[in-house]
Amino acid sequence: MAFWKMWQVGEFKAFGFTGAIQFGNLSLSMAILLGVALCWVIGNPHAHRRLWFVLLAVGMLCGLLGSYYSGTRGGWVAIPLFIILFLLAYLRRSNVMACAIAVAVLGTVAGGLVFQSPLVKTRMEQVHTDLSEYQANGASSYSSLGARFAIWEAAWDAIEDSPVMGIGEVQFRQMLKEKNEAGLIGSVPAGLANTHNTFLEVWMLYGGVALLFLLLLMFSAAWYFLSFIRHADSVLRSYALGGLCLIGGYIIYGQTQIMLIRNNTLLFFLMSLAVLISLTHQRRRAALHVGNA
Repeated sequence: MAFWKMWQVGEFKAFGFTGAIQFGNLSLSMAILLGVALCWVIGNPHAHRRLWFVLLAVGMLCGLLGSYYSGTRGGWVAIPLFIILFLLAYLRRSNVMACAIAVAVLGTVAGGLVFQSPLVKTRMEQVHTDLSEYQANGASSYSSLGARFAIWEAAWDAIEDSPVMGIGEVQFRQMLKEKNEAGLIGSVPAGLANTHNTFLEVWMLYGGVALLFLLLLMFSAAWYFLSFIRHADSVLRSYALGGLCLIGGYIIYGQTQIMLIRNNTLLFFLMSLAVLISLTHQRRRAALHVGNA
């Protein structure tokens, strides 16, 4: 679908049934989770192994292509973190060379995309253009990154006024309107639907207490998964890796989009997190039972 919208309809980005950023980030997250499953299938012979390998590989490829065609730069920033987490889970003395080759191949492919792909090259060049535009226009910026920086400054001003309880959506919109009328912020950033930053948005709208609880949720779940990332049981280790990739990805995605506030992306996160925690807990009990038997 992403390919069809890009090349047949003539749209610059693939949107799916959401915005381009949400579509790209969700596609990348699903690709990474399928990649975790694929690694487990490769290392654990079982019935219908070839069928599962093909299905998971095709699904992962589709997810990566969805992210690619969406042009979502904020999601691509998370890829180095995913690589580090995979190495943390699977790197051993016995497979150092294999892991080094895999990372080298990924680096070569990424470099080829940056320098050869018109889409990726354009998106990367746009970063420099946006930063230059922001330096020139400041709070009146109209570029993608410049408008974000401008509204982040406005959100930070709101946080300074009420850091504990937040100011709420209505008051923030009124503040943006007043700043725009006074010439303190441009019409483009003032007209953005949100701050394009999950944690800044939560702090500004709902207060520091809400932000604290959100961070506690994210990091407590991450710590739970992290405790099993080197476990001897390959299934338990895969569940832990999937959970860490999900949380780590959303933390990075949240720097450029309100992934934990929009219904579609929030639902995906909560359902995936609940399933992975349940599977991890179930597998942990089974592993303990086998160990005590």
